[in-house]
Amino acid sequence: MNKKTLIIIQAPYSNLAKVWSELYQFALVDDPIVIMGEALLTVPDEIFNNYRNIYCLDSDVNLLNQTNHTQIKILQYSDFADLILEFNHCITLK
Repeated sequence: MNKKTLIIIQAPYSNLAKVWSELYQFALVDDPIVIMGEALLTVPDEIFNNYRNIYCLDSDVNLLNQTNHTQIKILQYSDFADLILEFNHCITLK
């Protein structure tokens, strides 16, 4: 099992500024970050500059800003389930 932490962001749009601020406080550069739902509407550029493993579900891809689309790895739901099983620790920010 991997020692890194999986981070899942499922925050409503109204809470995103707080969530992004919290993420910067503890996430490591190689921690996988899965961004879901409304959180994809405004992903700060700093996320792409500071973190290497950023994912979203294929069902949410229509919420992505086109300029950032190429920096996010798209997961099928079954791939997301497999990713979760690789980790001992998971943090969800809402």
